[in-house]
Amino acid sequence: NGSNVHDICGELNEYVTDVDAELSKCALQAMARIAVRLEPVAEDIVETFMRLVDLDIAYVRSEAFKTAVDVIRVHRTCTKIVLPHISKCLKKIDDADARSIVVWAIGEFCGEIVEAPYLLEGVINDYEEEQSTNMKLHLMTATMKTFFRRAPETQHMLGRLLKVAINDVSDQDVHDRGLLYYRLLN
Repeated sequence: NGSNVHDICGELNEYVTDVDAELSKCALQAMARIAVRLEPVAEDIVETFMRLVDLDIAYVRSEAFKTAVDVIRVHRTCTKIVLPHISKCLKKIDDADARSIVVWAIGEFCGEIVEAPYLLEGVINDYEEEQSTNMKLHLMTATMKTFFRRAPETQHMLGRLLKVAINDVSDQDVHDRGLLYYRLLN
């Protein structure tokens, strides 16, 4: 409740930098569940998550961003805290699942992120090296969302992405989604 939430979050925050990665992730997820349930402290907890993205511990960075996004899906008022850090998160986070969530956030909030098309373009340029199917699917969806909000900046890169995705034989889902988007636009 409101009277003990700061004490509990303070205690959980102590476990975040633990050497046990699972304990750290559980602590971050518990803080996210608290933020989802208690809206008055959601912004404070999301600010804590964004500070944790700056740590040199890869699993903490990844989980901190993933849990911050879980909170902003429920409390949209917290987006103003997360969005300024999107560019930094895309550069610093190495985990494929967390990177796909960063790309999802770029697509979801492309209207508020000034550099959204240019962030996606960097990821599109590295498409061939990407191994994660989830990342490829999120990249196509985010680029489509960005195209519908900012077509002149996104049109060329969307065409390149769909061409590569349609020719991608590594995963049927990627190929099918690329073909679906191409046909919808056509």
